[in-house]
Amino acid sequence: MNKKKVIIIFLSLIIVAFLIYVFFIKENEPIQLENQTVKHETVESLYKTAKADNCTEFTTYNKKTDVNEITTNSILYLIFNQMKQDKVLKDNIELKEYQISASKIFQTSIWPKEFKNYMYDGYSYSLNGDTITREKGTCDSLQYVSKLYGYSSKDETLEVDVAVAYIKDNKIYDLQNNEIGDYDKKNINKILDKGTIQVYNYVFKNDNYYLNSIGSK
Repeated sequence: MNKKKVIIIFLSLIIVAFLIYVFFIKENEPIQLENQTVKHETVESLYKTAKADNCTEFTTYNKKTDVNEITTNSILYLIFNQMKQDKVLKDNIELKEYQISASKIFQTSIWPKEFKNYMYDGYSYSLNGDTITREKGTCDSLQYVSKLYGYSSKDETLEVDVAVAYIKDNKIYDLQNNEIGDYDKKNINKILDKGTIQVYNYVFKNDNYYLNSIGSK
């Protein structure tokens, strides 16, 4: 084998090794942003708390709004998304389970102490005393969809961007009611790039990310 062929083979091996590193190793490393390392799994978990549910009313915020000023429906929406992650949604839920899930999102006890007929994921939930009960309900005509659009971190803060839209009559609209495409399950992620970008701002305290405000881009 001549010297030229040896050099070509050697360079080819280097390129293959580099591609393996990029696609299989580098992809799974935590992303270093500013002065803080944020694991992608952490962001995914926060996104699951903020994601739109296809059978639950979604409130949009056009300007940055502190958690103390967001609507009761938004507070319940976030808590129930967390409860879904915590696998505690059932016909009878203890008050303590609700409080534990809520305390993972909010630093202070801003969650409702009582509510009635809150619709989430096809069920109607009511909190009375020490128990949340649920009954099968009817979904709204609008179906919401979302995806994790991006995130960035600086010091003790984290911004998570979520692209949101809704489906009606096989058309997809952003939250300002502008049509952005025909519903296509295979291409929904691409269509959501035109959706409304809701911004969730978190602060890192006591080894946990707490929601600080919600806004939009």
